[in-house]
Amino acid sequence: MSKQVGIIGLGNMGSVIIDHFVTSGYKVFVHNRTKAKAEKWLEKSQVVWCDSPKELAQNCKVIICSLYDDIAAKNVYLGENGLTSINLVSHTILDASTLSVSCFEQLNRHVTKNNGKLIDMPISGNPAALEEKRASLMLGATEEECKSFVDILETLSNKILYLGIAGASLKQKLCINEMLFTQWFSYCEAMLLAENNGIKKEDFFNAMSQSVISSPLLVQRSQYFFGYNVNPADLNMILKDIDIIQDFANKSKTEVNLLHKFREIVEYAIKKDFTNQDFYGLYRAYKEIYKK
Repeated sequence: MSKQVGIIGLGNMGSVIIDHFVTSGYKVFVHNRTKAKAEKWLEKSQVVWCDSPKELAQNCKVIICSLYDDIAAKNVYLGENGLTSINLVSHTILDASTLSVSCFEQLNRHVTKNNGKLIDMPISGNPAALEEKRASLMLGATEEECKSFVDILETLSNKILYLGIAGASLKQKLCINEMLFTQWFSYCEAMLLAENNGIKKEDFFNAMSQSVISSPLLVQRSQYFFGYNVNPADLNMILKDIDIIQDFANKSKTEVNLLHKFREIVEYAIKKDFTNQDFYGLYRAYKEIYKK
């Protein structure tokens, strides 16, 4: 029997996920909200379209979900022809979506009730990093629990972290995203300080990229200052993630002050239609808000 996997969601990350499995010779069952998004893969004989999450689950035992938000996830899992509309015995669902903790916990209860296993599997990295297998997979399960499908994990990444407990990886991803967003804010602040003191953006970037503060994130996103415009970040998705982090922080009575300031920048950038400029659009928003 050929290797099989199911994929639900063909957004920026889901598109890279399916590419990996097609290239690696898997038979791939796929479902997306709109079939048109899947057409280019359906030209390949090894890729099979499923009209519903239910139909997909009836054809394969390991399923990867990469969905936009809580609403999309609830439709896929809990809808009339959703994943939990059948007995999920022997099924493992790996969810790479950035969801609220309460939503994941609700979905986990329903999957468990239907005899399945739901594992949070957030991906730390953007589509380009995932394409090169540099993005890390964080799993809310033990290594032992993932033994039977480790080949699927290794098809996606060379960096696999096992956190042992359902939901732990999602929570860790939210904490990482909080740091990522506030790092963007700090970068904007430092860039404006440099610019106001006669330092060229190019010179600041070159110095930063060779300093102790350098990171893959800052180096890559800084390219948008210099004309790079491939796959810009979706600022509306960033705003959605900020809301999720804020809710997560509120429930644990944790202050996230820099995140509040970063939210102002994102909202302003969206309002000004800087949405296709990625990091540079955020910097433009920062300058207009804070430049004296």
